[in-house]
Amino acid sequence: MKKTCLRSLGLVALVMVTACGNNQGADEDNDQLLIKTSIFPYEDWTKAIGGDFVNVENIVPTGADAHTYEPTPQEMIEVAEADLFIYNGAELEPFADSILSAIENQSVHVLEGSAQTHLIESDHDHEHDHDEHTHVSPIVEEGDTEIKGLQDHYHSGDSVTLSVEDDSEWVWYTRTDNEDWEQASEEPSTSFTLPADQDNLQVKAIQYDEEDTVISTSDTVLILIDDHDDHHHGDQDPHVWLDPIRSIEIAQSIRDTLTELLPEQEDYFNENFQTLEAQFHELDEAFVDLVETSQGDRFIVSHAGYGYWQATLWFETNWHCRYFTNK
Repeated sequence: MKKTCLRSLGLVALVMVTACGNNQGADEDNDQLLIKTSIFPYEDWTKAIGGDFVNVENIVPTGADAHTYEPTPQEMIEVAEADLFIYNGAELEPFADSILSAIENQSVHVLEGSAQTHLIESDHDHEHDHDEHTHVSPIVEEGDTEIKGLQDHYHSGDSVTLSVEDDSEWVWYTRTDNEDWEQASEEPSTSFTLPADQDNLQVKAIQYDEEDTVISTSDTVLILIDDHDDHHHGDQDPHVWLDPIRSIEIAQSIRDTLTELLPEQEDYFNENFQTLEAQFHELDEAFVDLVETSQGDRFIVSHAGYGYWQATLWFETNWHCRYFTNK
């Protein structure tokens, strides 16, 4: 089995943590634009471009989830008093609609990040039935025979039915957390059915001859349970900031909006944007190099938010984005 690539956290950090722009020459006595953002990347990019002429605050606190966060009344008031509100959209932040309604009659400029670039269709929707999901469960270990019937994930209480390719009879085994294997089937059979009541349960099948000598061993697969029915992004993938090239388009719109608000600083904002743009290109090249030089063909993540990587990188190199729920 090829090696598994476990680089998600490091790569996300590279995308989201961009260096500050060139702040030389800004007058500290100048008035700053008060800007509110909904997610950290937009806060960081706005600081990088705006430099000393912006005071940027992110609404969602560190460690909180933009999918479920609810702003306080005071935070709503602060957004209404800001010069600019930057949010992602595409149903990433459910609270954004409430803020937009609250500031509708206020003189607050609004920039929707995801609307500044082309979005791909979402490949993960927890409100769909499990057979509509496009992510797949990882194969823990490849064997001599492929397991058939494995779903990408299951909901608690589902019935899991697995089978092997040929018509021979197999003995089925299960285990959790790399403990000892336990025989799960009473009699040898070509198929095996069990309830989905244990997340990350490993399953494999072994074929024996009449002298109980192992003839063949199947793949070892994971049974993944995903009951997060409240996590829905709609028809488009909102995680657009993970694509460095699309991030350039969003950053360009941030630059243009800042220039509209402070036209006398156009050259300053553009210089900082060019620095940020170069960093995004370097990051994109690093991603491509990682894919082209990696010995693995699987990418294990905890959330189906990497569709843009799969669309722009793995599609051309036949990589498989394997979604793995780690509870």
